[in-house]
Amino acid sequence: MKFQKITLKSCARLYSFGVRKNKNDKFDVEIRHPICKKKIWLDTFTTFDEASESYKSKKLEFAKLVITKMQNQEKIKEEIENETDEELFKET
Repeated sequence: MKFQKITLKSCARLYSFGVRKNKNDKFDVEIRHPICKKKIWLDTFTTFDEASESYKSKKLEFAKLVITKMQNQEKIKEEIENETDEELFKET
């Protein structure tokens, strides 16, 4: 009898990322916070569709949060550059 080696390519995910089925046939959902780098427990759902929708909505919320943070960092960098340029021109 031949056994096939299981690899990531040969093994398909049964559930979407962040959703797993627990032993009570319910679906647990958790997601990693992009800024704090900690896992956040969202909830336990009875159906896969509810769990998947919850994960997707939270992921979208985190994506907006990251975009806002990046825009704020760019504004701060521009302000610092402008301040240093003004100081250089004042000294001459």
